[in-house]
Amino acid sequence: MSVAQGHVIGDNSNRITLRFGISGVEYDLTAQTSPPHPPFRANNATLTYNGTDQLHSSASFNGRIGPDIFEFNFDNGVVARGHLDTPVVPAQMIQGTGVWRQ
Repeated sequence: MSVAQGHVIGDNSNRITLRFGISGVEYDLTAQTSPPHPPFRANNATLTYNGTDQLHSSASFNGRIGPDIFEFNFDNGVVARGHLDTPVVPAQMIQGTGVWRQ
């Protein structure tokens, strides 16, 4: 498995943006989530994946935000996780869908 570094930002509604750099290329995912979540940021996030072919087209995930970490488990085996810059209390379970772009 390969690991990439990046960051994740959640606004205060139902949108999350993930951005990771892999071999000089930025991979971004903007996802719509439910239920709505509080704002959060993780500036030191990791993405674990088998190959960049997993980071194309649409993606669905389930995950948790808070209190100190986030973790999103994608249907295709990709995992994004990291420590939140500030705690999110109470922790919240979410699900989301989005599209990976370069």
